[in-house]
Amino acid sequence: YTTHYSTSSATMWGAILLWSFSNAVQTLASPATGFYTYITTLDDLAIVAAHVSIFYQVYHGNDVPRDLDALTMVLHFGNILKGIIVNAKLGPWVIMVMTMMGDIQQFLVLLVFFLFTFYCSYHALFRDVT
Repeated sequence: YTTHYSTSSATMWGAILLWSFSNAVQTLASPATGFYTYITTLDDLAIVAAHVSIFYQVYHGNDVPRDLDALTMVLHFGNILKGIIVNAKLGPWVIMVMTMMGDIQQFLVLLVFFLFTFYCSYHALFRDVT
């Protein structure tokens, strides 16, 4: 959505900022279960900081900083992968793929996922560039 349509909408970026901020607060407020690490917390804070900067730029009529948009997409894909792990049906599969890298078939599935992640990030970074 953000790479093709309405990227200059301050309302949309405000909603995205609100969502990422609430996600960061949830991460900070979670008990020490071992699921959220310091890296996860730093990841969420980096996403919030990038969204604050994007919202500020868009609110003042400037273009969306492509590098920050691409960075947040990469970080969001990492969060999605971590969120899939706790899913009852997909979690064991993701854990198996991540722990059994020796099996080439599962490694290729993971590789395709990360290639798709980088494709989306670079697509956001270089949109409207000819």
